[in-house]
Amino acid sequence: MSRLLAFLAKWEAWITFLVTAIFALFFFKHHYFISLDGSAHLYNANLMYQKIAGDFPLADAYYEWNHLPVPNWTGHILLTILNAFLPASDAEKVLLALMLFFMVYAFRYVLKALGNPHGWMALLIVPFAFNTFLYYGFYNFCIGLSVVFWFVGFMFSRQEELNWKTFSGYAGLLLLAYFSHLSAFILIGLFMCIWWPLTFLQSSKSDRIKQLFFIVAAMPSVALFAWYYFSGGKGDALQYIDTKMIIRYFHHVYPLITYGSEEERYTTKFFYLFGLMIVAVLVYRVYKKNWWGKSDVLLLLSGIAFVLAFVLPDSDGKGGFMTLRLVLYVYLFALSWLMLQHRFEKIAPFLLVVFLFLGVRHFEMRDNTQRVLSEMSSEIYRAGKQIKTDNTLLLPIWRPASWDWITAHHANIIGGDQKVLILENYETPQAYFPLKYKEGHPEPIVLSTNPDFMCGTFLQQWKAQAQFADYVLEYGTDLNMEFPCEKDLDTLLRHHYKIVEEGKYIRLHQRNSKP
Repeated sequence: MSRLLAFLAKWEAWITFLVTAIFALFFFKHHYFISLDGSAHLYNANLMYQKIAGDFPLADAYYEWNHLPVPNWTGHILLTILNAFLPASDAEKVLLALMLFFMVYAFRYVLKALGNPHGWMALLIVPFAFNTFLYYGFYNFCIGLSVVFWFVGFMFSRQEELNWKTFSGYAGLLLLAYFSHLSAFILIGLFMCIWWPLTFLQSSKSDRIKQLFFIVAAMPSVALFAWYYFSGGKGDALQYIDTKMIIRYFHHVYPLITYGSEEERYTTKFFYLFGLMIVAVLVYRVYKKNWWGKSDVLLLLSGIAFVLAFVLPDSDGKGGFMTLRLVLYVYLFALSWLMLQHRFEKIAPFLLVVFLFLGVRHFEMRDNTQRVLSEMSSEIYRAGKQIKTDNTLLLPIWRPASWDWITAHHANIIGGDQKVLILENYETPQAYFPLKYKEGHPEPIVLSTNPDFMCGTFLQQWKAQAQFADYVLEYGTDLNMEFPCEKDLDTLLRHHYKIVEEGKYIRLHQRNSKP
């Protein structure tokens, strides 16, 4: 074992990089990596790029910049930059690969900062990088996760160096956390509420004066948070989850479940591994009368997140999934704490093999769905190539199979590379993304794929302006799916449009003539 550990310690930089790179290749297995919101992010990133370039008048008619400094910008800015050089599908996969590296190396940074030479143990986090929120397309939240641990590593590594570099880095990471996701900013705030008093009390008198600069350096990000919060960032429609369901979240490690309960045969194994390790370490610590160490701040944070998962609402009407997010943080803080325990490196190689094996099998389980939906996305992209003109209006009609909840925004794929205004954009009405709908924007606009909406408000608008859209895209995993008002929709399509592209998952209709 000692030889193995010595080998891993010697080559840990290369091992960490190569294993992370191998798992990053999973994003490139299919033409598209499929997530719920990913295509919408690509579309809006292209809209942002076109608005900056100033050559998409139709986008200017519908959208304007959100001048409120909302905590949801980082992923969109990165996608906008990448999309300037790469096709949208490649830009997304490159971003996801970078996010995986960012997360693994954030945990490696924490290990190094707290004196653990076995940086390769950060690879234990890989299965948790492929979490539910990644497949939901919550890229800003996933970036925020990593920022939290970069911040933790930074504070531990720089706690003896109270100079302008430390305070500048501290202020910069706080701003990055804020603009990535509000949950990251709040979790960092909780960490500082524990870390700062402990270090302040242990500091010399001269260092205590310097410690006060942490408060000064935090003011820009705190001011942004206050501005956002008091400008409408707070919701008031509180919703809570039943306690039994929250317990199930922990037991079955719901933050790793994406497509269905069959994934529990893998995720539940993580729960028992975690439970066994934590109990074993705590018993060992009590036996050795080792009551407190610097790394125990992480276990304390895990415990606080655990309590908050049962206390806080799951949604406030503006942001949701708070309980599930906190459950993920509980596991991540607990895992980072375990990595830093004495003698943990003795079992870490075995545990790493088990974790990565479970991660690969879990990924394979999801892969069949990824393959099917990537095929559908490719058809949508090819259909978009039939749209030859810029400044075009496209109306999407989503026809999903009963199991399909993940492709609601996939018509947005067309807008990832083209100057096409798609009349379905879930981001812009919500006011916590970089773009928002312009007041007095042209009507009609599709705000929902709900059948009641399609057959109610929208259908009446369409009948009143039967040829308002240049193209109509029917898409989904079940093109035979019918709305209650299917006859009316069919009449509008047959009388005013012609099919110009048809496939297994799509039908593209072009307007017969200008109204």
